[in-house]
Amino acid sequence: MLDRLTDNPLVFFLGLIVMVPIAVWVLAVINWMIQGEIDAIVGVSSLFVAFGLAFITIQSRDPVVTPLTFFAVLCIMCCYPFVAMTMRNREMAKIDVEQIGRVYEQLAKDKENPVLLFRLAELLYARGYRGQAASIGNRIRSQLEPANLFRTELSLIQSWLLEAKSSEAFKACRCPACGTLNPVSEAFCRRCGEPHMLYVAQGMWAGKDVVGQVLAGLSVGLIGLVGFPYVLSLGLPIWAISLVVVFMALAIILLVGRAFFHVFRGDG
Repeated sequence: MLDRLTDNPLVFFLGLIVMVPIAVWVLAVINWMIQGEIDAIVGVSSLFVAFGLAFITIQSRDPVVTPLTFFAVLCIMCCYPFVAMTMRNREMAKIDVEQIGRVYEQLAKDKENPVLLFRLAELLYARGYRGQAASIGNRIRSQLEPANLFRTELSLIQSWLLEAKSSEAFKACRCPACGTLNPVSEAFCRRCGEPHMLYVAQGMWAGKDVVGQVLAGLSVGLIGLVGFPYVLSLGLPIWAISLVVVFMALAIILLVGRAFFHVFRGDG
């Protein structure tokens, strides 16, 4: 190790620096896998890429490969805040969707209950469905009597109506269950009776797919950026390099295919 320090101190210190973000990445991916936030195959593949980066950083003496590794880790550091923010948003969305589900369970017993419909409108507004919230609120505000007891609710409904002025906000919503277009004021599908806005909210919930795509894309990029130059720097025979390249290509296909499987299925 001392000879590496004396030969090229910059490469040596870059190699030491990259170990810290790699460790953070490994711990974060393990935590997301334990919580079920990311697909196991994508998570394990990301861990292998991280360990591979650490191994290359320690073993490589090539003055080109270590700076590439450092640049790759900078990419990880840039992507981490986005992934972490996506995770936080997902947790918030999960709470909102669960609350919408509970309100729908109660509405199934009394579909015209104005208090429950207002609560549904509140939750839909929080999820970004401003037109639905304003329309449902406008439909029930005459039922919120006496007005002095529902002053806060009526004030919120009025603010929603003032905010949701665009025609796009009041565009009819298609039921995911049967495909029927429903007015934004409807809490249940007019044709099949399903809680279509619950399904719509669940569909907009950023879950494993988004984070898995980011991790898969990052891993694929790192394989190409660092893996191929490192293999070439080893001076292996052509057949050995070809074999390694084939395995890397298979890993890339696996990561991309797994992360985007829902798109190929037609779900996304």
